[in-house]
Amino acid sequence: AQLSDWYRLSALSSSGGVYLDASCIALAPPDAWVDRGLDAVQGFAFHPDGETADSWAIAAPAGCPLIKRWRDEFRAALIRGVAEYCAEKEAAGHSTAGLSASLPYLAVLLCFRVARAAHPERAVRLTSATAPGCPLHHLRLADWDPLAAVSALFAASAEELADTPLVKLRACDRECVPP
Repeated sequence: AQLSDWYRLSALSSSGGVYLDASCIALAPPDAWVDRGLDAVQGFAFHPDGETADSWAIAAPAGCPLIKRWRDEFRAALIRGVAEYCAEKEAAGHSTAGLSASLPYLAVLLCFRVARAAHPERAVRLTSATAPGCPLHHLRLADWDPLAAVSALFAASAEELADTPLVKLRACDRECVPP
């Protein structure tokens, strides 16, 4: 997972563009959730805290200093050791209660918070991932029950999903997808 995190940040820092995890189901073009005219990092908020960029769907302009700093912070974490890096940055107040519970696995998200603190002037547009029409809304409706969420999602009509440009399936959700 951390190697994938590294590649996505490296690609975005050099070229900009849109990154989606393979576990995302695109139901519409990226323009449905990305404003190409906005000079900002765009994506979805990590649902436990609502203020940290999640890393499974990111859009960024080419040459974005915030993405470059995010990549550099993550590189520092990998070199130092993610557990040690996370402990230091948590002690410095960079984490949130929701994020701390997922560290060091989601160290890349902590690195976003550190990079964001270094570039508060950079525009960031984070959308709630659990809001209606957003990638994790099906999970919120099912009270985070993977089987119920996947069952409802796969039973939904095209009309019911018309306002949902992107769906994210977590590992436990993918295990519930029928053959």
